[in-house]
Amino acid sequence: MIEVLITGTILLLAFMHFFPKYLIQSKWDNVLLVVKVRDTIQTIDNLNKTFEFAKDSNEFEDFMDSIFPPEFTGAMIWWKQIEQVEGDNFMSEEGITNDPIPYFTEGHKKTIVDVVNTTSGYHVYSFTLGLGYVY
Repeated sequence: MIEVLITGTILLLAFMHFFPKYLIQSKWDNVLLVVKVRDTIQTIDNLNKTFEFAKDSNEFEDFMDSIFPPEFTGAMIWWKQIEQVEGDNFMSEEGITNDPIPYFTEGHKKTIVDVVNTTSGYHVYSFTLGLGYVY
C-alpha cells in the first residue's frame, strides 16, 4: 500500500514537472475598457448632451445606467470631470460641480472639449468621462 502511494506521488510530481500550468495574460480587458470609454463619450457628443450631462448629474447617471446596467457590466463604475477652458466664471455660474472619483483598480478616461452658446456668449469647457472596474 505504501509503495502504491509513493508511486502515485512520484507520478503526480512528474506530470506536474513535465506539464506545468501556463497562464497567459492578455491586455484585452484594458483595451475593452478604452473602447467603452471612447464609444460612450462619442455617443454623448453625438447626442449633443455634454452640456446637459455636465450641469445635471442625475441626467448623466440615468444615461450611464441605461448604457451600463449592473446585470451586464458587473463592477463597472464611472465618473465625470468638467473643467473650464476659457477665463470667465461660466462654470461656477452654471453650478457645475465635479463628481468625486470613485475607487477603482483599473480605469481609463477620455476628455473632449465642447463649446456651448448661452445668452452671455460662447463658452468652452472640457468634459472628461472615466470608466473603471472596482475589482
